[in-house]
Amino acid sequence: MEKVLKRTLEIINEMERSAVIGKYAIVGSVGMIYHAGPIYTDDLDIFYLYKAGVQEGLIDLSPLYRFFEKNNFTVEGQSVYIGGVKVQFVAAVKSSLDAEAVENALEVLYEGVRTRVSSLEYIIAMKLAAFRAKDKAHLTFVFENAKDKIDAEKLSTILERFKLSARLKDFEEKYLK
Repeated sequence: MEKVLKRTLEIINEMERSAVIGKYAIVGSVGMIYHAGPIYTDDLDIFYLYKAGVQEGLIDLSPLYRFFEKNNFTVEGQSVYIGGVKVQFVAAVKSSLDAEAVENALEVLYEGVRTRVSSLEYIIAMKLAAFRAKDKAHLTFVFENAKDKIDAEKLSTILERFKLSARLKDFEEKYLK
């Protein structure tokens, strides 16, 4: 699996270098795995900064699909298989939380490949914003198993800025007894 993910990250870096996508970061479950340990996921979530003008809320995904077609990658629904890894690309334009998570991502090396992973605090904020059942399970996991890795002051600042503080408090009262 490590070699497969390494190759996938190399291709994503190529996409960024060739301006198919803007600056990117690994978010979601794989980002949480990086910080907190193993949890189930079936895909790699890549949020990228969308630099082109967005007209009436429309995002031009044609550069992505041209790249996928040129490289014979399989597209299924909202995901693409790159080197055997199911990847979901999301343009970080709709939510300033998403864009901020990409802008402030940590630069890391994975098997010798440079990549960026959103900080745990931003991942927590994004999971609180989405607040699906799997997000609640992931939040429970991180607060029970990796609470010492959370910068409480940084998290509080992010949650206040994006009006998610009350949601965290509600989550803690319901799920972290």
